[in-house]
Amino acid sequence: MLEVFEKPMPEIKKPLSDEQFLTMSESFSDTPIGNRHLGFEIRYPKEWPESNNVSLGALVIDDKIFSNIAEFKGPVSLRGYRHELNVLVKKIDYQMTAKHWFMKYILETGYNVMGVKVYDERRIDALYVYVNNGESYVVRSAIQINKDDLIFVQYTVPANDYKEVQALQEKVIDSFKLLYPVDELIEKFQTHRILDIATLKYPDSWEFSTVPIKSIDRAIAEMKRTTSVLRHSRRGNKSISSLAGSIGFELISVFASDDIDAEIERFHDDLAASGLFIDDKIGDSADFLSFGTDMKLESHVYKLIDKHSDVEAFEFWITVTASGDYFYYTTLLTPSRETRFLEWARNTQMYRLAVQNFVPIKRNAKN
Repeated sequence: MLEVFEKPMPEIKKPLSDEQFLTMSESFSDTPIGNRHLGFEIRYPKEWPESNNVSLGALVIDDKIFSNIAEFKGPVSLRGYRHELNVLVKKIDYQMTAKHWFMKYILETGYNVMGVKVYDERRIDALYVYVNNGESYVVRSAIQINKDDLIFVQYTVPANDYKEVQALQEKVIDSFKLLYPVDELIEKFQTHRILDIATLKYPDSWEFSTVPIKSIDRAIAEMKRTTSVLRHSRRGNKSISSLAGSIGFELISVFASDDIDAEIERFHDDLAASGLFIDDKIGDSADFLSFGTDMKLESHVYKLIDKHSDVEAFEFWITVTASGDYFYYTTLLTPSRETRFLEWARNTQMYRLAVQNFVPIKRNAKN
């Protein structure tokens, strides 16, 4: 699935200049009442009537379906299919990036991705094709996360018209901007203090626990998620609880252990005791995530074999940072990207935040 994001946007052979685009488009901005962070601006093709906006009405947003906050209807093609521009919004209830949401969307819809442009964690643009009632459509879209809302802008055209309007389609989506961007986490996080040495953060959606501290040389905490999995057998179907993800924190004094390799081997031994064995090293976690910290990093990602299951597969991630007289070990046990991609994507995003926020008190990360 990750290879989808290696597809660059197709080159526009005859792109529009900014001046050309301004003459071909109208400016539109809107801020729904009571939802300031949904305020946006966009330029849409001239003479397209605006058929819907919600700036003067109540807007109900949930995490199940999209609500339409602006809609523009374009011309009808010779075959009777209309060009459309829609600005949609829905709630998101757990920490994710725009890229991970789009991965989930493509897995659920089966649409054919033609190209992706990643701006940052909160914004990507994508080009994809879908078929409806025998007609193919090309959609250029912007996916933008602001606070706990996901804004989905779609410029949809019949595939037969795509070459003619692709330059305009590109410019319209490029013109979408938030009026009031908010730099906040999606989920609510709690702060846990380890003596007067360090702090870490965990979300309300994960179960958090600690091991009683016996000395200042070593402190251990964990956060985990479980999910219900339906298992089939001759006796019938049974719903059981299955590990969806586990993130561990260990603060270890250099006076107790300054051998990082030995500590990593200890983690491997603990996994083996539970039936999970190191199969292969996939790479460094920094190959997949940007941690956004200047603390010294050593990180590894391993593929695991589960001796109890031929179907389930896991990955083990470990990152070591150092500050003062302490090493900060942050680990992740997650279903593998091959077997449960959506869980993997959710867990690795949370792991990045866990590493960022497991810090000395004097350098505590901001929300």
